[in-house]
Amino acid sequence: KRGQALAAVFSPELLAAQQELLVAYRLSRTISGSLVPGVPGASSDLVVAARQRLRLWDVSESQINAVLKTGRVNRTVTLFSPASGIVLDKKVVQGQAITAGEELYTIADLSDVWIDAQLREADAGIVAPGTAATLEFTSFPGRPFSGRVTYIYPVLGEATRTVRARITVQNTGRLLKPGMYATVRFNTATQSALSVPRSAVIQTGQRNIVFVDMGAGKLMPHVVTTGRTGTEYVEILTGLTRGQRVVTSAQFLIDSESNLGDVMKGMAGMGGSEMDSKGADMKNMPGMSSAPKR
Repeated sequence: KRGQALAAVFSPELLAAQQELLVAYRLSRTISGSLVPGVPGASSDLVVAARQRLRLWDVSESQINAVLKTGRVNRTVTLFSPASGIVLDKKVVQGQAITAGEELYTIADLSDVWIDAQLREADAGIVAPGTAATLEFTSFPGRPFSGRVTYIYPVLGEATRTVRARITVQNTGRLLKPGMYATVRFNTATQSALSVPRSAVIQTGQRNIVFVDMGAGKLMPHVVTTGRTGTEYVEILTGLTRGQRVVTSAQFLIDSESNLGDVMKGMAGMGGSEMDSKGADMKNMPGMSSAPKR
């Protein structure tokens, strides 16, 4: 808890600072009672400076007042916890030598915990501080936790192409432990949009293609512009209209067959008589068969 004793530290500098406080205090009292003309009746500047020096060492006011009241210096100074929480790490043992700036304890207040969520680059624009989130943890199946985005990190991870969002979750009963993994769902504003299953979009690297059923067994590739991407669906900005039927499976085979057809047409226009004499009888080659008639 806040104010609980953590360690007793011996330091020659702290011992000297206490002695300086006592000397300044005694000197101040002596000067205040002086009747010599020209000598100020009270001088507390040295005492104030000595007290401030001890405060900078994180010596509490009660300890400083105890030194002034008893007139004796303490060989050790007790360090108290600056906050309430759980000791996550203790890096000192009894009798160990320490240096200025060394970390002795790691104390964390786990009444609220932070969850770092990875946002895809395409989704980073729809999540902002204040966005509500629902979290599910493997340790507590079927028990959702509510949180809210409190900070969006200003940089993009170049390797993962994601943006980190910090979510604050109230840790009732301290059920959530540091290091746990969570599945996060953001409760963002929804709007109607034209979308297709993710499996319907073929990404070639240069364009996005969706095959549309034109009827009578014919398929037509449409180049589309995609928008937001969800778990199962992709938003279509341009290239399709509402009501069109799209192919949702075996697109790779369809796309490969259409590309092969374009290549064969190009070869037919280049070979001249040689192509006619050597390429016309491909159907008689082993492993090749003529296209079925429709």
